[in-house]
Amino acid sequence: MVDGLPAILKITDEELTPDEQSVGVQRFDPVIGANLPAGRYYELAKPHFDHTDEWLAPSEVGTTLAHMSVWRHVVETGRGAVILEADVRVEREMLETLQRAALAHDVPFILLGYYEVAANRGIRRVRPHPSGLLLRDVKQRLEGAFAYFASPETAATLLAFHERELRLADAWSEFFAEQGVEPLYLPLVSHGDAHGENKVARMGRASHWTLLQRFAFRANHYVAFRWFRATARLRGWQPDACGASPIVRDWRQRAAIDPSSLRDERDA
Repeated sequence: MVDGLPAILKITDEELTPDEQSVGVQRFDPVIGANLPAGRYYELAKPHFDHTDEWLAPSEVGTTLAHMSVWRHVVETGRGAVILEADVRVEREMLETLQRAALAHDVPFILLGYYEVAANRGIRRVRPHPSGLLLRDVKQRLEGAFAYFASPETAATLLAFHERELRLADAWSEFFAEQGVEPLYLPLVSHGDAHGENKVARMGRASHWTLLQRFAFRANHYVAFRWFRATARLRGWQPDACGASPIVRDWRQRAAIDPSSLRDERDA
C-alpha cells in the first residue's frame, strides 16, 4: 500500500463487495439504537432535547454512536480515513479516487457526498478555496454523513463535540461554527434520496407546535433569504454544481484516462 493513503472505513452490517475488499475497506458494525437500554438512550438523548426541544430517534442515536466508534479508531490509529455509510455503493475506481483526493489535498476535513435533489434545486452555495477544493457556506445546513474524510485531529474534535452533547451524526453546521473547522467540499459521491430514513422519521414525530414554529421561521426569513441569494455572487458565492463541478470532472477524468495512477503498489 502507498504510504500515507487514508484508510476507508465503512459502517455497514453487510459483507464488503469484492471491490471494497480489494482496496482494503474496513467494516464497522452499525449500532442499533432500538437495542439500547432505555436508561442509556435517555442519558444520551436528553441533553439534545434540553437544547432543541426535540428527541433524537433511537436510530439517530445509533447512527451517531457508530460514527463515534469510527472516529475513535481514526484517533487510535493516527491515520486519516474516508468514512462511508452502508448506502454508499461505489466501484473500486471511485474508492481509489476518494483516497487519492484526500491524500492530494492534505486538509483536515472534506465533505465528499451530496444529495442529488439539493443539487438540482441549485440552492447550495460554494466558492473556490486555496486548497483547490470548494468551500461550502456554513450559514446553510450541511447535511449527510454518508461520505466524508476526517483527519485524526478532526476525528478527535468530533468525538469531543458529540461527547459533550450527542447530536445528529451530520450536525456539520453546528460543528463547523463551534470548532472553526472549514467545511471543505469535493462532491464525488451522490445520494439519490433527499433525506435519509432518520430525518423522515424525525419530521414525522415533530409536534404540531414545532412544525408551526418551523413554518413561521421560514416565512419570516423568506425575504432575507431571497436577498442573500440575489447578492451571494457579489460576495464570491456561486451555486453548487455538485457532480458537474470542474474539480469533480477533473478527478473523474484522471481516473478514467489512467486508472493505474490510482492503484496501489501491490498491483504493480
